[in-house]
Amino acid sequence: GSVVLLLGYRPLIQMLYSVNLVDWISYYLAEQSGTDAMEIKNIDYLKNELSKI
Repeated sequence: GSVVLLLGYRPLIQMLYSVNLVDWISYYLAEQSGTDAMEIKNIDYLKNELSKI
């Protein structure tokens, strides 16, 4: 497998960097496959249901 070296020497900084990196990777892959990366039906549904509480 591949190894990704994360920037930062503290675990929190590495975690935040990795979340940001994965977000950009998922955006790039969505663009490559012709998928709208901003379409988030599940999250919109969850927000709508939570607003009813």
